[in-house]
Amino acid sequence: MGVYAAAISEYESAVKNRTLRGLSSFGSLLTTCAAVAAVGACGGSSEDANPGAAAGSGGQATGDAGTGGEGNSGGTAGDAAGGDGGGGEANPGGAGGSAGSGGDNTPSCAPPENPNAAALCLSINAETMVPVAGDENLDGEGVLIVEIFDRPDVHNNSGPDVEPLLRYILPEPTGLNQFTTMPVGDIPEMVRFEDLPETVYLFSIFADNMDVFGANGLTWGTWVGGIDLSNGLRGGDLQTVQLKTGEGTSSTLDLTALRRLRVTIGVDNGITLPDDGQGPVYFDSFKLSKLDQNTPSFGSGQLACGDLSDGKTEAVEGIVITGGTHWLVGQLDEYNQGSFPDNGAVHNIKIDQVTATASVADSVTFAADQYAAAVSITLGEVGGNDGSLPSYSCP
Repeated sequence: MGVYAAAISEYESAVKNRTLRGLSSFGSLLTTCAAVAAVGACGGSSEDANPGAAAGSGGQATGDAGTGGEGNSGGTAGDAAGGDGGGGEANPGGAGGSAGSGGDNTPSCAPPENPNAAALCLSINAETMVPVAGDENLDGEGVLIVEIFDRPDVHNNSGPDVEPLLRYILPEPTGLNQFTTMPVGDIPEMVRFEDLPETVYLFSIFADNMDVFGANGLTWGTWVGGIDLSNGLRGGDLQTVQLKTGEGTSSTLDLTALRRLRVTIGVDNGITLPDDGQGPVYFDSFKLSKLDQNTPSFGSGQLACGDLSDGKTEAVEGIVITGGTHWLVGQLDEYNQGSFPDNGAVHNIKIDQVTATASVADSVTFAADQYAAAVSITLGEVGGNDGSLPSYSCP
């Protein structure tokens, strides 16, 4: 079963269930260590000039210059694919060649060895984070996994998930359940895959926090790629790359950091709790302070059951994506109803019944490269309760 297996569901489902779908299937990765074909750098070498002939072509990704021809006349310069080609140097009796024109800096991807398949040269770009000193789950050291599929619908709610065509693990496992780590900054600039169909779908993680391999799934201290998170935790289709049979194609995979946010949640002393102060405690983060039912979340965390009675507080850890200001909605689900903010829930938002919007005053700001933060919020609002709900206490 693949790494992707239910990694992120639609945000609406995540909110309803108060959790991101787990990577419980990731346990299979720890026992399979599947091999990936043809991993390495992309691009070929410059051509060598023949005596008395024109210069070879310019370098590719590195922009090597063309070599001047030998003989009575100077060689013409090579065309550079990644940089300026240098002019040929004449031997006595000939003039030097003119300089080659600059390229577009796009790295080339050599054709596959199998002419009936396609090749992919993948550039992997991880969002830059400042490591947290003394925390091995936030030190920027981890394991890279890339999975390539031949179909987009790889998660199956009613059956087994789709296995990837290829799975790439770096550093390579040294044995069963034995993983070594590397800095996220050491991810190769290019990884090459062969024997692919003309349409592939990509998913990737860089696991700094090894808890991602457990049953709870995606967590902070993880980079995620192949899913568009630019508009929040809505999930979505896997990144699609179109290839051509018999050709190599270059593409880019961006990895978004799941940052850690620790929110300490308490209840205002001025309110009366509707029940015993026990129940699920969680937060969601938004990029706006004015909310409606369509506002996307950019972070979430949950404690399965907490106790906020008698002035107690609970620390809830969760994930946040992107820097900038995050507005935080917190809740104590007193009756374990899973709905918000009705049914006796204790929360921190002001609800405008006329406009059907809500506002929140609690916030935290992440720098662009900030990997973790902590903040405290106080819940001072109580949702309606008609008295029909049974009392709930933590197991």
